[in-house]
Amino acid sequence: MLVERIEQAIIETGAKVIILDPVQAYIGAQIDMNRANEVCNVLLQLGQIAEKHGCAVILVGHLNKVQGGKVNYRGLGSIDFQATARSVLIVGRLKENKEVRVVVHEKSSLAPEGDPIAFELSKETGFVWKGSVNHNSRKFKAENVDGEWSHFNVDYCNENIKKVYHKLFDEALQRYNEKQTRADRRIADYYEKIRNSKQEKPFHELILQIGDKENMGAGSENGQLARQILDEYYHGFQERNPNLYVFSAHIHMDEATPHLHIDFVPFTTGSKRGLDTRISCSVRHLEVSRWIAF
Repeated sequence: MLVERIEQAIIETGAKVIILDPVQAYIGAQIDMNRANEVCNVLLQLGQIAEKHGCAVILVGHLNKVQGGKVNYRGLGSIDFQATARSVLIVGRLKENKEVRVVVHEKSSLAPEGDPIAFELSKETGFVWKGSVNHNSRKFKAENVDGEWSHFNVDYCNENIKKVYHKLFDEALQRYNEKQTRADRRIADYYEKIRNSKQEKPFHELILQIGDKENMGAGSENGQLARQILDEYYHGFQERNPNLYVFSAHIHMDEATPHLHIDFVPFTTGSKRGLDTRISCSVRHLEVSRWIAF
């Protein structure tokens, strides 16, 4: 049986994660995916094997084409697929931008639900994680967002981070690659190199808040004062910190307390090692510049 083959593979490889994509291929033609009693038996066996060997199981399924109604009932087959799972993620496109998908935590039985995250998939830039950037720009709204106040938000900029990397580092990358005599030392994509690095981060985020909801509530007179202060702070930020490229910045007035998000790429020039213009991996000077900026 397929269940026994999966268990044997776990034992032989010591696997800690198994991905069945799509789950229909695992279930096979002998099982009616729409009959709860048949589906439950298969999932029960799979769950027992996973628990026995300490292995997580990820099932990848597809939504049907029925529009409207609860998303829980749009999965192909029985609702028991979602009922049995401890965590369910739904991936969908943004109506305003078909190249952006949002991953939403629909169910979480063992921990609090995570915030929605987004990624972009396009011919021009390939795959790019958008992370919290789309939340900042309100392309999707979390539960703590009051839509009636969203028109008071301020959107300063929201650039594609992969394009920012091309703008900042392409010339330095070309100079670096031209010097390399070994092909394995050349860097094909600097953004992907940094994104996969264990020591460096593609970007940093700074969140600034003045007071709290008791003395600087978004709907109060003091809340408008906080908005003014944050606006003044942002407009001098890039000048005070010339080696921090700001690609996304937003003031949020539609949550409990006004606050400013600044997403930036730290870079350094004149480097003697690697690219002469490269990502700055030291956060120490960022902390200093953060407080000096006040």
